[in-house]
Amino acid sequence: MKEKSKGTLRRAAMKSNICEKTASKYVKNEGREEPKKSHKHRTRSDPFETHWPDVVHMLERSPTLEAIPIFVQIQ
Repeated sequence: MKEKSKGTLRRAAMKSNICEKTASKYVKNEGREEPKKSHKHRTRSDPFETHWPDVVHMLERSPTLEAIPIFVQIQ
């Protein structure tokens, strides 16, 4: 994006092989992306919470068991 100082944003985007909108965001943020905020809490409930002990037991008995038979069994 060094081209921005020499011309238009459109030209700089074309030379950088990115779209103009992305180039605009890049210039506005001075080239650095803000890291995503991490969170330690669950964002949704665990659908396997009630069935997890059963799943573990099935896999201990048969380690080669695949996902589909497990889903069929717990439904």
